[in-house]
Amino acid sequence: MPKKIDPEDSALFRSAVAGARELPPKPDIAKRPPPKPKVSFFSADKEVALREYPNNFDQVDQNLEASDYISFSRPGVQHAVLRKLRRGQYAIQADIDLHGLTRINAKHYVSEFLVDCQRRGIRYLRIVHGKGQRSPNGRGILKDALVGWLSQRDDVLAFCSAPDREGGTGAIYLILRRSE
Repeated sequence: MPKKIDPEDSALFRSAVAGARELPPKPDIAKRPPPKPKVSFFSADKEVALREYPNNFDQVDQNLEASDYISFSRPGVQHAVLRKLRRGQYAIQADIDLHGLTRINAKHYVSEFLVDCQRRGIRYLRIVHGKGQRSPNGRGILKDALVGWLSQRDDVLAFCSAPDREGGTGAIYLILRRSE
């Protein structure tokens, strides 16, 4: 049974808090977007990336349309992992935007980015490649190339088109293998 408050105590309390204002709610830290990563590349990392990266990237021709959803996973990757990736349920730890890059520049940039992330233990990534709406044929040149490049890399476990809120078919989510 609740204790009855003495009217004198109630009046004393009210006079003590007179003029007080309610504090604004604290921001929910879990809902804040993570800070943008600061990617730094080392020349040694760049040389390793270029040496290990497949040389046949120009032969990739997937003929993907801008609206085509892409999905890839290595044998042994559980379906639940790919499903969570598709739904955007992994916290993206780093991302890059390839808009405006040529195919060759994008290849080098992606390669360096993946090596740097692997070195730093970052596993969940987003790569924004665009939908190719400004391309001469209206197809995503970088999207075609990324599918080929990433599926040939042993350090890439899975990738798929990002959820609509994160770029949709103009971006991919990617999981890197754990660094050893």
